[in-house]
Amino acid sequence: MISESQIDIQYLYLSSEICQDLGKKVREKLASLCKSSGFLKEDVFNILADVSIFMQYPIEDDEICGFVCCKEGRTFSFINSYIPYEKQLFAAAHELYHIWYDEDVLKNGELLESNVLDPASGVILEEREIKANRFAALLMVPKDVLINELDYRKVSAGDQVSLENIVKLMSKFGMPYKTIIRRLYEIRYINQAQCHQLLQIPDRGKKSPIRMLQKRLQIGEEQNSRTNVIKFNGLVDKAITAYDNQLISTDKLKYLLSIVRKQPVDFDIKMEGSRLNEEELLELLEND
Repeated sequence: MISESQIDIQYLYLSSEICQDLGKKVREKLASLCKSSGFLKEDVFNILADVSIFMQYPIEDDEICGFVCCKEGRTFSFINSYIPYEKQLFAAAHELYHIWYDEDVLKNGELLESNVLDPASGVILEEREIKANRFAALLMVPKDVLINELDYRKVSAGDQVSLENIVKLMSKFGMPYKTIIRRLYEIRYINQAQCHQLLQIPDRGKKSPIRMLQKRLQIGEEQNSRTNVIKFNGLVDKAITAYDNQLISTDKLKYLLSIVRKQPVDFDIKMEGSRLNEEELLELLEND
């Protein structure tokens, strides 16, 4: 018999009661967000932006995935846009758990590292991180939506799920390979032996069977991209609004837009010329 630790170290210490509670939390959140019947995917970023001051920025370090913290009554969240896009989505869902249900992490702050989202063999996570990962998987790949998608593909519980179908599920849900495999096991569509066998297949390398199949089918290749997005919760809109209302100078607008590597011309903003007109020149000469 394959041990549970061989299948998924992340969920090793979660009791059935905790798993049921996490499932209830996810259903309640999806219902309150009116997202119970669809694919959440990149909308998870919008949700994160609704409940926190959300930032994205590319830090060229695959180990740093994100962080959450609370300061002076405000909640801040960050996702590293340098990591693969599918990992960004999962990290965002992971951080939502801490924002909604983990006051201690918010109070003390948390740097989310890659080894938390995808633990290496033998790594033991804190229970709160195991719960956050399980919550993220449930949120991004809800049971009913997953089963509907499997029904559409004529896949029944106990079938040998093909890699082609798994790659298509990855694209539909915007989730990493291992997350889809674990969800298939959790809803009892595959057994322990199948789960263990599928988890042994390399999925991250450029020439891994999963990456090659994505290229061959032309499905989900974008999920591996490093988007390098720079986003600061409404900064661009607020800066342009302030400029339109003459609350900030041209130089200030240029500076604020430069933070996200943009310029006024990117938003069709025509800056006033810097040269003095005739009247201003005469006034300057007279004062001299």
